[in-house]
Amino acid sequence: MKYTVYDLITGEILRCGDAPSEWCELQAQNNDEALHIGFAFDANEFFFEGDVPVRKHVKPSPHHDWDWPTKSWLPNLNAARASKLQQVAAELNTRLHLPCNGFDADPVSRGRISGTIARLQRGDGLPAGWVGWRDASNQQRWAEDDAMTVLANLTALSRAIEDREQALLTASWQHKANLNALEDFAAILSYDPTTGWPS
Repeated sequence: MKYTVYDLITGEILRCGDAPSEWCELQAQNNDEALHIGFAFDANEFFFEGDVPVRKHVKPSPHHDWDWPTKSWLPNLNAARASKLQQVAAELNTRLHLPCNGFDADPVSRGRISGTIARLQRGDGLPAGWVGWRDASNQQRWAEDDAMTVLANLTALSRAIEDREQALLTASWQHKANLNALEDFAAILSYDPTTGWPS
């Protein structure tokens, strides 16, 4: 036999299942609980109004929480804001790794730039078999240049990547400040974290 136990005051479904009828009679433990026999109602989809099961309205967004006193979905500003802040962080991370001035700027590429700069600054010269530096479009650059010219080019590239990183961080902080200042649920949901970034 299927059963549902629910809170008499709030209508919240406490537990449900399938059990022998004798066992079902023992499920309502106290005066605050009631037993419905014949169906196991899902607590995520139903509540009780008196002794009548009622299906919850469709959740308006992932950022709504069920409110038992009003038996309705209420907007959760903090959840909506947190979701947008995560989008800002993801946008920042993506943009940090986009090519800069035509060259790859992902962590591996930045490590190679730094490593080659350090090598040249030590005076070790260009690696044996130097064929140039490959840009983001897979074209070889600086193949005929000497070590000092390559050092100057890589240093300028490293500086450009660092300057862009600072500009992107500043933009992300502004986005976070904007979101933290919003107190309207619709304004938070409509906030576009993909705009307002430096190129």
